[in-house]
Amino acid sequence: MKEKNLNVENETPQEESLNNSSRRGFLGHLTKAAIATAAFGAIGAKPFLGGKSSEVAAQERLLPSTLARATAARDYRINTAIENFNTTYIGPRPDNGDEALYAPRYFANYTKGMPHQDNGEVVPSAYHALLTAVNSGNPADFEAIPLGASPGTQFISPQAGFAFDLEGKDAFCFTQPPPPAFNSREIAAEIAENYWMALLRDTPFNDYATSQVANDA
Repeated sequence: MKEKNLNVENETPQEESLNNSSRRGFLGHLTKAAIATAAFGAIGAKPFLGGKSSEVAAQERLLPSTLARATAARDYRINTAIENFNTTYIGPRPDNGDEALYAPRYFANYTKGMPHQDNGEVVPSAYHALLTAVNSGNPADFEAIPLGASPGTQFISPQAGFAFDLEGKDAFCFTQPPPPAFNSREIAAEIAENYWMALLRDTPFNDYATSQVANDA
């Protein structure tokens, strides 16, 4: 089969004009319904509706009207939601063990914004209130978490993890490995890196080549 030349740079002005005219003429003779059908056929119903039977049904009902478009959009969302639901991970979600290992001091877990003792560790009852809120998802439980003594102290969007996503899969559909444990080499390296970053805070990037601190880091 002879391959069609797609290099438009080799077209003569007459050929280019003829091609443009032909395209305009072709589109000009299409009705609105035909344009909608052609556009949908070019994309294909299958990736939107996920199955051959739904594809046929969609082709039959997709007409150039608001109702038909709304119907297709509804089916698209429903089928996508069902697919996402069927692939939801419902297995165990292990943590890194720090919470149980260092209880009731909890110094290796998130305690920012809560009241702390003189030794810098969180007040255990405040951390327990955080656990209650996280496990229940109840806004009232989040409001009951004790906060630090600093004026204006508050959590920023503590319930963001419970929001429902309308784009892509829901956050609870995914899983990820637990972070490195507090006594791991990975965390030790990150702490050392943060320490060097603090020491270099006031060193301009232009001076890194001659800075002894940067060289030591």
